[in-house]
Amino acid sequence: MNPFDGYRISSPYGPRKDPFTGQPVHHTGIDLVKFHQAPIYAFMPGMVVHAREGLVGTGFGGFGNVVAIKDSCGAIQFYAHLDSTAVKVGQQIMAGQMIGRQGTTGRSTGSHLHFEVRLKSTPSYGYGTDTNPGVYLERFMPNVKELGKVEGAKINMDKKDADKIILFLSAAYGATASKDAQAEFHRLANELRKASGQAVQ
Repeated sequence: MNPFDGYRISSPYGPRKDPFTGQPVHHTGIDLVKFHQAPIYAFMPGMVVHAREGLVGTGFGGFGNVVAIKDSCGAIQFYAHLDSTAVKVGQQIMAGQMIGRQGTTGRSTGSHLHFEVRLKSTPSYGYGTDTNPGVYLERFMPNVKELGKVEGAKINMDKKDADKIILFLSAAYGATASKDAQAEFHRLANELRKASGQAVQ
């Protein structure tokens, strides 16, 4: 499975030129793009340990709005440069749960998601223990759906309510020329159809 399905990779993990200085640096995460303010979903389950601006001294300085999740292996997975966050510290997160929206806060040259995995959770949320996030996730992807299951977490929705929301999504679909945005609106509409017992399109 591709852990980053649905994203465009704008900058991979590893050596690159710093986008601000042009100097060679080690990129500690992977930059992923959908569209500005696109909903961002957790790749794996865990507990939220940080959900605010990454200030200097927090371990997330310069990363703007950050949601950091401690997974079952004790690693920190964090989602940076978010336009906004949608979770709180101490909250248990399932795989696939929305945690924020794509943005360009902090030291950023444009709207994207910087996703990083740090193998230790302390000090400073594992600063300096980064690992290739794609390789890390691929180790767990076959089990992510099982890890993310919570008893009684299945979503059910009334068909009339789902259809009302789908109408708004359809209008948004027609109002944008962005293929990425259209794909996301289509996906969300199908999730609503599944939740309300309708056939996907």
